[in-house]
Parts: sequence; C-alpha cells; structure tokens
Amino acid sequence: KIKREYILADRWIQDFTFGLRPFLDSKRQNYSFVILSPNDFTTNELIASKEGIEKIKIGDTTYNTQRVKITLLGFKSMFWKADAWYDLRTFDLIKYRANKGPGTPMSTLSLDSKK
Repeated sequence: KIKREYILADRWIQDFTFGLRPFLDSKRQNYSFVILSPNDFTTNELIASKEGIEKIKIGDTTYNTQRVKITLLGFKSMFWKADAWYDLRTFDLIKYRANKGPGTPMSTLSLDSKK
C-alpha cells in the first residue's frame, strides 16, 4: 500500500489534453505546474511556454493552433521536452510530440477527427 501526501507549490495537472486549457485561454506566456509520476508517485515540476501560432492539417481539415513547449524545470529540461499543438478555437489537443525520457524515440500523436 502506497500513500504519499504533498503540499504543492504549483498547480497539479496530470493530463495535457484538458489541464492546460486555462493557460491556453489566458494572456500568459508561461505556466508552471506539477505532475505526478504514475510509477512511483514522485512529483516533477514543469513549465509550459507558448511558442507561436501554426497551421496544422489533419486529413481534410486545417487547424489554427497554439504551439506549446512543455519542459521539466532546471537541468532536467535537458532530458525531456514535449511539443503540443492546440486548436485556438476549442483548445482541443490536435498534435503531441514527445519521448518517454533520455534515449527513447520521439512519438507523435495526432487527432484523427473531431466526429
């Protein structure tokens, strides 16, 4: 049985699909938050940064997206980062690109359709 209690210095976001919507809908350029590792329940501090507006074509649909770079804080940022593209109209996650840690391949997930 594992039990841990934390007093977090920042917001807790576990899922980038929905958790970053308040940030996307704000004028802020950077957004600090904490994520919990599902393997051992340790915390990691991350920062999301708005990187620019890009058009992404998925199938027959072109989306106007906000590109967001997500990294660990401090020296850990050298070992992991992710890029996420969110539809500026709905804040739905359109595309996500990241690896699982040092030495692992990059994976890209993209929206199939909004049906």
